[in-house]
Amino acid sequence: MIELFNSLSLERKERKTFAKHFLASVHCEIRSTSINSILEKKEPLKKALFGLGFRDCQDINQVQMGWSNEPITLTQKVTPSGFKFISHDPKREIHIVNGTVTISDFAYDNLENFLTRFNNLFI
Repeated sequence: MIELFNSLSLERKERKTFAKHFLASVHCEIRSTSINSILEKKEPLKKALFGLGFRDCQDINQVQMGWSNEPITLTQKVTPSGFKFISHDPKREIHIVNGTVTISDFAYDNLENFLTRFNNLFI
């Protein structure tokens, strides 16, 4: 995952800081076609994120239901589509689903601390 994010060439700009803010949480979504390859590496990813304070890993599944009348049948198809990692202190979640990584920080206090926590995930 680190290689994926290091390959992004993001432009750096100066920013204005504010003494007060109204944010309680922030969410960062990253999309890439190569993110799906991460789904094949659950155990190394789980080990790395558990080392950063995440304590729970849940599978995210896509479920399709079907119905037929002759004979009357109800079918269910479950397809794995991603993972959800949860940290309780500070409260954070990472969803890796269908080419998207969404990082949610529910303990937002300022941008510097958010960036530090964000960078710790990928450096």
